[in-house]
Amino acid sequence: MLFLLAWPILVILLVIFAMIYNDAIKRGMHPTTAFLCATIAFTIIGIIIYPAVRNIIGKKACLKCETMVPEDSKYCYQCGERFKG
Repeated sequence: MLFLLAWPILVILLVIFAMIYNDAIKRGMHPTTAFLCATIAFTIIGIIIYPAVRNIIGKKACLKCETMVPEDSKYCYQCGERFKG
């Protein structure tokens, strides 16, 4: 499932890199410099966003107490609610 979510992100990144490449050529810059700047910027943004998202991916909320538990859990470790399936 995570693989399916990665495709739109990859396409968006490719479009952004193409825009950066075209802009660098129009401005007379070396495309490698532009790519390095963009890569550093995306890395910094990723480092900022990852801690907020990492606790959500692969988890589901208990319907009774709303505690986030791993998707494959059979019960909630907080309230003991059993999950169907």
